Amino acid sequence: MPIPSLRVVRERLKHIKFRPGLLTEVFAFLPGKTAHMTNFEVEAMLGIDEMSLKPAEEADPSTNSYIGKCTLPRSKPKYTKKEQALLFNNDPKLMEEEQQKLSNSALDTLATKAMVFILGGIKSRWKQTIAYHFTSSSYCAETLKKFIIEILQKCHDCRLTVRVLVGDMGNRSWWQAFGIDVGPRTEKFWVPHPIRPEMRFYVMPDTVHLLKNCVEMLRSNKQIVIPNHLVQKHNLPSGLVKLDHLDQLCRFQADMKWKLAPKLNEDLLKIEHFDKMRVHNATDVFNPRVAAALKFLSFTHCGEPGMRTTAWFISTFVQWFKIVRTPMFGLGKKNPEAFQAAMGLFDLVLDLFQNMKVGNPAEWKPVQTGVKASTLVLKDLVRV
Repeated sequence: MPIPSLRVVRERLKHIKFRPGLLTEVFAFLPGKTAHMTNFEVEAMLGIDEMSLKPAEEADPSTNSYIGKCTLPRSKPKYTKKEQALLFNNDPKLMEEEQQKLSNSALDTLATKAMVFILGGIKSRWKQTIAYHFTSSSYCAETLKKFIIEILQKCHDCRLTVRVLVGDMGNRSWWQAFGIDVGPRTEKFWVPHPIRPEMRFYVMPDTVHLLKNCVEMLRSNKQIVIPNHLVQKHNLPSGLVKLDHLDQLCRFQADMKWKLAPKLNEDLLKIEHFDKMRVHNATDVFNPRVAAALKFLSFTHCGEPGMRTTAWFISTFVQWFKIVRTPMFGLGKKNPEAFQAAMGLFDLVLDLFQNMKVGNPAEWKPVQTGVKASTLVLKDLVRV
């Protein structure tokens, strides 16, 4: 069957109005798509991703309107007890009206971000963009929650079951709006499904963002302290994961024609701003070749035994990332041995990120929340 050219595809799609909010015309097409799906294939996830925009207002010829202003209100301001008494005489109605007014004022300002909503298959490969909004640097979590529930209802009407909500770790206010609470002492990673209360509705961060955040955590804090029981269990020479070990590897292979870790260089260990959030910059630091190179160097006179701890940490995280990004590598139950190995790795990663210490003084990091939430969700989801 010949594939149509891009020009033909554009010609057939030009009548669709992609206004901000729900793409109603896309939902009109979805029943035809889901009618041929099995019960196995209609299990879906809803992904939310944000991208930065250059503030501008432009004409949209498809809708004969101007776009560029915010379409979601900003988060409501919070007032201290002293401010409530001074500004509103402790009148909750006056305070609520002022909060709503300030929140809605964002609708008259130019957007700095676009928020895109994408449906994707959990047990089969497919995806479809179904909504988008323009936002400022912040947005009202309650408004976003209502919009998400509206999407869930639309999906239910199209015979799709959205089981998981996935987003980045930049703004977790919508986690709180849904009642999700994952931290050093909490593990609430699901709530009753808003449309089908008999089911669990999971919330987890995007694992690609977790990879970037984990590399940045090591880059910023210079070292990570592994808990003693894991050091002993895995026969590690020390309990420290050090950025300096990666720096030593860069210097060791700097003049080599054939490098042990070809993509690793000193610039990757010092990048700032937008470059630190590029995926390839993170995968060039955390990958199996870097782990193998550190292990090799640790046995030479140019290295030190502690490099094997850093190699173990990178290798463990890379194995975890490979499974959560491509579930066929371990989460399928057709291979019981691979499944049990994946569950064992998940338990190890939960133990590691729950008990490791980062920073001086040590404090719980957002990436620890993200890895813990993602692992708990996947462990629970695959057993359903």
